Amino acid sequence: MSTHSHQTLLQNIRECVELCQLIIEPTLGPLGMDMAIFSQQSSNQCISNDGATLLKTIPIESASCILLSRISLLQDKLIGDGTTSVVIFSCELLNQARHLLENRNIHPSLIIRGFQIATQKCMEYLKAYLLNSNDDASIKSLIRTSMQSKIMAQYEDAFVELIFNVFKEKREQLREHPAKEFHLFFFNSIGNDMSRTSIFNGIVIDNISNINYSQLVLSDVRVLMCKSEELNGSFVNRIFNTKMNLDNSEISHVDYKKLIKLCDQLIEMNVGAIFNIGIGIHKVAQEYLKEKGILCVGFLDFKNAQRLAVITNCIITSSLKCPKNCGFISKLTVTSNRTSTSIEVIQNNKSSHPKYVWNSIHIFGPSIEICNEIHRSIHDCMSILNTSREGPFGVCPGGGATFMYLSKCIRKLSYPNNLQLIVEAYANALEIIPVVLSKNMGYDSSNVLSQLRSTTLSHMGVDSNNEGICDQLENQVIEPVQLIISILERSLEFNEMILRIDENIYIKPHQSDIHK
Repeated sequence: MSTHSHQTLLQNIRECVELCQLIIEPTLGPLGMDMAIFSQQSSNQCISNDGATLLKTIPIESASCILLSRISLLQDKLIGDGTTSVVIFSCELLNQARHLLENRNIHPSLIIRGFQIATQKCMEYLKAYLLNSNDDASIKSLIRTSMQSKIMAQYEDAFVELIFNVFKEKREQLREHPAKEFHLFFFNSIGNDMSRTSIFNGIVIDNISNINYSQLVLSDVRVLMCKSEELNGSFVNRIFNTKMNLDNSEISHVDYKKLIKLCDQLIEMNVGAIFNIGIGIHKVAQEYLKEKGILCVGFLDFKNAQRLAVITNCIITSSLKCPKNCGFISKLTVTSNRTSTSIEVIQNNKSSHPKYVWNSIHIFGPSIEICNEIHRSIHDCMSILNTSREGPFGVCPGGGATFMYLSKCIRKLSYPNNLQLIVEAYANALEIIPVVLSKNMGYDSSNVLSQLRSTTLSHMGVDSNNEGICDQLENQVIEPVQLIISILERSLEFNEMILRIDENIYIKPHQSDIHK
């Protein structure tokens, strides 16, 4: 390995380790700090302690750090939680590899091989270490453990019950309809206490501008969702032409009759509400249908249209003459204030759609940043529970206990020559999780680490209430074993990528010669 390649590799490692120590490490654990990220280019703000969210939000120029952010995003996509831990463990593995490169002059390929051997051994040890459980108490303990590092931990009991009820209802729906897909919708209300967050049997559509009612309540409503230019009055624009002459007045009258005939067809279909997606509804049609008690909503965005189609079992169509495409709503309420109009849609039957079952959570919070963080936290908890599926699922103690157990097991292995040093470096890296946890709690991390190393019990981890260690199973601090497996696999993949990089090649943007 050339000197230049050696320096390039060390530079990549230093960049990742510095980013992790500066931004990611302080956010780990129940007492981890939040990071506030402000953009100078826009008014968007982000307050979070989620590793994937932070790395996705901050601007990153280093190629190795971009790879680090992708590993965190992959962890978030596959598991939903552990995005901070995977970054910390990955960077500590790199840090241990740096010591081997600088002090022992071990080739990167041999370091990768040693890390692969140690990771494979960890998978074998985890199979004997995990506990199988699927009772309600274990599910709530999983939620509570995942929530301890979230922003809504101050209302822990309320949110544990909320997430547990959503998960239980989801499992029952999928048991009755195994071929259907589950959707979970979130809606934010700013200016209220976050403890008011609750399950909601419907959706809320905000900031509606093209509507013919400011206050309305409808029950048992037949709904039509369309994307039609006809309702926009594209063929009656000549009616409102200020330079209208006698030659086109007869044609305008025909067009007006055409629009009224279209409205009469909708009335005959017994439609109570019409939603036009991405296109407005002409005032002539709005006023005519309003006299018949029919709600008209134009310029509905596609995201809300998809949600409305799922809960109403409505087929989005371009034809206004197909009654079988209509859906059904149990209750619809239109409310307005000085700034905006919103629609609240209630649907009592959550499994009416042939392809989907759904549920909704109405989030309350003092600001949009807090609401978004609650949304991310609930998503993480639900993703953790999704690893359980139907049967018993493997759990292991949290609080760094599993990482310490694996570290002790790895230290007992014996390999020839430099492989032994690499395996021991892997064991040292596993200890970073309890070290950072204790440091963020304000404890003496070296003292806590020495206690964890000296204990003979396998379920001991960092105590979040008192400085020291405790049995994590007795305190019901557990996490799914699939989370640990994913952290180990993602960290190994990232280290393989970084340690194989021999040179960073930066390509300048192509400069066109057209204007020269």
